[in-house]
Amino acid sequence: MRFRFLQKFWGYEEVIRFGDARYGECDSPDTNNKKIRIRKGLKPKKLLEILIHEGLHALYWHLDEEYITDGAADMRNYLWRLGVRPLGKYPDLLKEYDRREKDGWNG
Repeated sequence: MRFRFLQKFWGYEEVIRFGDARYGECDSPDTNNKKIRIRKGLKPKKLLEILIHEGLHALYWHLDEEYITDGAADMRNYLWRLGVRPLGKYPDLLKEYDRREKDGWNG
C-alpha cells in the first residue's frame, strides 16, 4: 500500500512494536523507499490520531513535533465527533468500542 503526500510516495507498514513508547513514525521526505509505520493493536481512537499524526509529518516535515501532536489530536477529535472511524480489519471491535464510549468509557 502506498500513499502520496505532496507529490512523494510513502509505503505503509504495521509493526508489532517500536524500541520505545512510540505509536508511529514517518520517514523523512528525502529518504528513499519512505514508509509510515504504525503500531499494531491500537484502539480505534488512538489509531485515528496516529494515522493523522504521521500523515501530518509527511505533509509538513518542517513543523515542530508540538504542532503536529496538537494538530493531530484536534483533528482526531473533530473527525471522531463527526463519526469517522478507522474500520480497517476490526469492525466488530469498533462496535464494542462505540458501545463502551456511549456508556462513558474513554479508552
